[in-house]
Amino acid sequence: MSLVVTGTVGGPVIAGALLELTGYWPAWCLPLGFLAFDIIAWLILIEPQDFNSADTPARDGTPEYDETTPDSNNRECSPLLSPITQPNSKDGEVEQTPSATKFYFTMLADIRVIVGISNSVTTSVVVAALNTTLPVHLREIFGWGPLDVGTMFLLLRVPSIILGPISGWLRDIVGLRYPTTIAWMVMTPMLIFLGIPGNGTSWASGEENGKQIFIFCMVGMGLVLPFIQGSGMLHVMSILEEYESKQRKIFGPRGGRSRVFAMNEVAFNLGLMLGPLFAGPLSEMIGFDRMSMILGCICFVVGLASYRFFRTRNEVKDGGASV
Repeated sequence: MSLVVTGTVGGPVIAGALLELTGYWPAWCLPLGFLAFDIIAWLILIEPQDFNSADTPARDGTPEYDETTPDSNNRECSPLLSPITQPNSKDGEVEQTPSATKFYFTMLADIRVIVGISNSVTTSVVVAALNTTLPVHLREIFGWGPLDVGTMFLLLRVPSIILGPISGWLRDIVGLRYPTTIAWMVMTPMLIFLGIPGNGTSWASGEENGKQIFIFCMVGMGLVLPFIQGSGMLHVMSILEEYESKQRKIFGPRGGRSRVFAMNEVAFNLGLMLGPLFAGPLSEMIGFDRMSMILGCICFVVGLASYRFFRTRNEVKDGGASV
């Protein structure tokens, strides 16, 4: 996520500088060069072998252990009870695992997956809503131009570059529940106070006080955003691993990790679409302050759901909490 934010923040800065200094086509040559390099890298990439396959040898060259082999009872790592298999009614062969097309039905029927997806959607909704409404709002209340507005967005996004690795380390230590919940709970008042400057409140009516409050809220949201980003996908991924640990190849021989990434991308882009559709008209009808308050309430609800369904590190080690 740190590298992604680096690209999204640094890309416009570098492109703008090249456009102003060198012209239109040189500015486009840089991203085209990156695309060409990326294509070459993918062509020469050596993909890892599928070590989950039953016929793939172990890394030390010995055949992978198969609990169905006759001599498996003589090994120390063999299970006490043989796995239960159901013969096929036609030829007596072992019944195949469920079709991979059932992946979405199985995953989306789990409320924990819905909570994980809601985290991804809400994160992109908040970011897209601020991208849509802040330029107009800041021009109206402070008279700020593009440079000042761009600085506010840097305050929101740059902390993710620095705190991204720290958030990943913390999630590995304590799990997803507490960092994600605390981040959402901090995001709630930050969004609520973000709308106070310019709404006529006496203690925030002064220009200096209003600017200080606004900058403080933007910095606060930027500091907690890294602990929210990606948490939904990691949560859904842990649920996928729980399903696959209980029933091998339940989602096909290569698992469902790519589909988890696809679900997260759909959820994130859905939020990017809903954010402007939600924030733009709402800010015009009821004001930026009430719109930001509604966003804060949504973050509070998502935070409560994250505390209820996200797992700590100990629960992940134990195989997950029961639903």
